[in-house]
Amino acid sequence: MANQPHPASQSMQLFNSISGALDFKVDYIDKKGVGERFSTDRFVQCQEYNIIWLLNGKGQYQVDFQQYYLENDVMIFLTPGQYFYGENGGFEIIKYSFQQQFFCVKEYNPQTLCNGVLFNHVYAVALIKIGEQENELFSKINKKIWAAFSDSFLADKITIKKLLAEFLSSAVQVWLAQSPFNPNMTEEETDLLFAFRRALEENFMTKKKMPEYAALVGVSEKKIQRLVKNRINKKLSELIAHRQLVEAKRQLYFTGKSNKEIAYYIGFDDPSYFNRFFKKNTGLTPEQFREKYDVLYLDNILSELKSLIDNYFEKEHAVSFYAEKMCLTSRTLSNMVKKVSDKTVSDFIKLRLTLEAKRLLLFSEKTIKEIAWELGFDEASHFSHFFKSATDVSPETYRIHRMSKGRTDDSVLEKEVGLQNWDQLN
Repeated sequence: MANQPHPASQSMQLFNSISGALDFKVDYIDKKGVGERFSTDRFVQCQEYNIIWLLNGKGQYQVDFQQYYLENDVMIFLTPGQYFYGENGGFEIIKYSFQQQFFCVKEYNPQTLCNGVLFNHVYAVALIKIGEQENELFSKINKKIWAAFSDSFLADKITIKKLLAEFLSSAVQVWLAQSPFNPNMTEEETDLLFAFRRALEENFMTKKKMPEYAALVGVSEKKIQRLVKNRINKKLSELIAHRQLVEAKRQLYFTGKSNKEIAYYIGFDDPSYFNRFFKKNTGLTPEQFREKYDVLYLDNILSELKSLIDNYFEKEHAVSFYAEKMCLTSRTLSNMVKKVSDKTVSDFIKLRLTLEAKRLLLFSEKTIKEIAWELGFDEASHFSHFFKSATDVSPETYRIHRMSKGRTDDSVLEKEVGLQNWDQLN
């Protein structure tokens, strides 16, 4: 395969000028960085649509709790809300992430949209194989995307959208050419099959019968039944059950909902029947499943949380913000952290803020008010109250006392506020 560009900056980001939200991001991750930045990242797809191009390497990962083993030269497409976990191995990766409002709009080819061909696959991960011809095609577009950024955070938004449209349009054509469906499937059948899939995705919790789906896609029941059977080789009941099962797994893992709440949420009238359904299809009770996957990631939960806090603590102080970033409810994140630490999520946020506040008080000439604003406090009085609750002294007293005590040896002060104190924190 042709070598991919190795940009000086390994991450480029495009933000919405109005909301400030991240619209589009492209990452290059080499094998050395995989262990820290990819293989332990369950939630690469949490709030964005993701395209992950595995350039080189091999390993195992899970999508929606199904295990896959892949070698280099493939591309996978992930939808927000899907569970992703890299189990082992190492890859050289290019990853595109984008928000729905950034790209999934009507002026583009309908097949490339977020409800088109490449995304919202539930029965199996959407994947295409990259041969020499595909590599050349996608590499050219990839180089143009990187070139559209004038620096790590500034880009030509219109150009990025056009290039993403070109990239996805090309991926659609490759996917259709490699489709697991019958290669003789007509364009009409393709459109109808994906219309049915969209209807199923939107209605699986409330609609259970084929006539209902036939009406939604505007064809006869006989025609849709024949199409689903011939092209997917599944019964409607099997597709609905599989989608319910996937949703149940997501709810068990990402939320703190009870089994009863989840049962009702995905369309079961009887929670005990839901429990039997779940165990029959997974071999585990809902409680056993939740415990298994909690354990699977607990070793990494603190490092992921601390990494997020490092990135956002100056502006975001709420537990709910970090839970959302990790695609968890606040309750679930709190319960996970409680299992592996004697500190709460709020404690970690408070500790990082306190450490930075101490550093600014000791090694900058900024006023208390300026430090308060830098750390995301609306009022200096709010910051002073926070600092005193964390240290038992006011910011002013701390600055005077520690500066006086440490004048003869700045290393004493540096050790007190050094990030090694944060890195070693469990």
